[in-house]
Amino acid sequence: MRKHPALSSLRQFRGPLKKLIKNSHSQSNGLSRPFGLIPSQPSTSILLKPLESFEDKTVEPVVYQVDILSNWGDPEKIACSAIWFLDEQRHLIKPMKISSIPFSNQEVLSKLSGVSLVKGEENMIWHSKWPPEDANTITLVFFLPSNQKPEYTRIWNTTSLGDASVKKVRVLCGEEELFIGEIPRCYGTDVHLCNNFIKPAKTTFSIQDILGIKQSPAILKDKYGIIPLKPIKQVEISILANYGGQQYFGLNALDFYDENYEIIPWSEIDDIKIKNCANFTDPKKLFKDIKETCDDNDMFAAEFDKEKKTIPKISILFKTPVFVSQIVFWNYNGCARGTIIGAKYVRISMHNVSKWSGKIKKGLSVKENVGATATAIWLIDIDELYKKEYKLNH
Repeated sequence: MRKHPALSSLRQFRGPLKKLIKNSHSQSNGLSRPFGLIPSQPSTSILLKPLESFEDKTVEPVVYQVDILSNWGDPEKIACSAIWFLDEQRHLIKPMKISSIPFSNQEVLSKLSGVSLVKGEENMIWHSKWPPEDANTITLVFFLPSNQKPEYTRIWNTTSLGDASVKKVRVLCGEEELFIGEIPRCYGTDVHLCNNFIKPAKTTFSIQDILGIKQSPAILKDKYGIIPLKPIKQVEISILANYGGQQYFGLNALDFYDENYEIIPWSEIDDIKIKNCANFTDPKKLFKDIKETCDDNDMFAAEFDKEKKTIPKISILFKTPVFVSQIVFWNYNGCARGTIIGAKYVRISMHNVSKWSGKIKKGLSVKENVGATATAIWLIDIDELYKKEYKLNH
């Protein structure tokens, strides 16, 4: 069971709390400035203001901490549209209070918990100087009601500020690390707050420990015997031709399914490399949750390298070996550039070994029934997975 430290248990904040009393009367309640006028922030922060504000509450708060470790390259600022904590049904848990280290006033911090994820105006977005003075981390502290248990954190980047987007984050409850990873640039994601259990000290050793014998690689079996599918860490997709566009090719999205016919989440992807292209948009758009779109800005597009005349390739690297049972191609569906730039013939390779080559369906430039133009490529032959796919799509 996940530990829920009460307000009285804030050991990791002892340093800032000591400075709290000394600096509590020096806070500024002024309005936040535009990005170009972000003032230098003192490294000292107010963890909460005041501590007595919780005494009248009937529900004791639980402290969750979000450490922002990096942005996508902006040398001066960092920004985020929203950080929400969600319950098991993904309902929003409203924080009792939000504080930060270094200090940000409540008006700025409240922008993280608003009702809207996508915000077009910069003055509606949480922002701060980056990197902070005398530190390399910004800590956001959320006080949540203890009678509501968060299962997910939704971290949503702004679409308008590019490299100022939050990149690497860490989520903690007390001293327990629940998540650490990257957030897509100009996009967002839901991260699952995993339960970390304290494991007992190891007092015995197996033969494998003593002799250094490696575990056998994972093997898939069904009622007919061993299934010829091995775990892999790299998939490469070669774009052999598009539907007629001379300058660009594009894709809407990709889905990878594992041996249980469950989508391999974005958190399992370590890197995406685009090869043999002159220019390209953000490849993370290939792994968005919402595919029902005909907006070109939501999709991946790349420019052919006409000088080298080489085959464009999309290389996906996973953090750990995974079984890939199926790949689904959602073809380019944009209205402005047109579906003519959509990929037509592709080749799938795993660790430089070709696994499939063929034609994928063309997009229609409409949101409705976009799934009808998706192309599912099976890389394994298992009856149970076919049944799961049928139930999921019918």
